[in-house]
Amino acid sequence: MFYSEKTGGFYDRAIHGNNIPADAVDVPDAEYSALMEAQEQGKYIQSNANGYPVAVSPPPPTAAELLAAAKDAQISTIEAAYTAAVSADIAYLSTTFQADAASQALISSVLAASGGALPAGFVWYDATNQPVVMKYAELQGLAGSILMRGQPLFALKQAHKAAIRAATTIAQVEAVAW
Repeated sequence: MFYSEKTGGFYDRAIHGNNIPADAVDVPDAEYSALMEAQEQGKYIQSNANGYPVAVSPPPPTAAELLAAAKDAQISTIEAAYTAAVSADIAYLSTTFQADAASQALISSVLAASGGALPAGFVWYDATNQPVVMKYAELQGLAGSILMRGQPLFALKQAHKAAIRAATTIAQVEAVAW
């Protein structure tokens, strides 16, 4: 196996024939294997002063990279908090109903398919799985309550994300919390 400092690549005579760069140095198989193992463990391969390949630890992340990673992590945290808040059970008609994404989709489907009227005695189950008799307007009211709760939560999420994006320090990023 050969290594070229100029290209930063390895060459095998069986594959590359005589098309091996002139600056290439011979690398014994055991050293090549050790270099590949080190690379699998996150090290970089670069040339030493003599042009031979060596495994080195990657440089530590820059301040900009650390800030970007902190921003990504905090935005993920805000997104998760928003999802939990907008999907939390909701109080309506003196009981509590599930408002997770599946429940919201089911409410929307029932309202859309019902044509503006529900059959007499129609029930919707509350969060404790107790039936609650509802008319169309009441089911529509439940959907509206979920929607109205979600709008300010969405605005809050957007404001938090804007604050995170505008932050110039990790401390500022971490100060933005749900």
